[in-house]
Amino acid sequence: MSKKASVINRLKSASAILVPLILSSMDKIEVVANAMELRGFGKNKKRTWYMGRKFRISDIICMVVCFILVGVAYLLNYINGSRFYNPFVG
Repeated sequence: MSKKASVINRLKSASAILVPLILSSMDKIEVVANAMELRGFGKNKKRTWYMGRKFRISDIICMVVCFILVGVAYLLNYINGSRFYNPFVG
């Protein structure tokens, strides 16, 4: 990048630095654009932010079923003494 070097060498040096910088910036732009799109940015006229939603009955039912399944898994683990089925142990 010194002024003593020829123009061609300066362009090669600058491109060696600028090309990876531009490509990484384009990759970051794509990531940010995807994040904004997934969050619904620009969907409404006014600015929107994350808003909490109240639990619905289906959410509560799903949580209860999951807790029951985990409880049954722990109970079976306690009864059998292992997480794996062994047909040779009576």
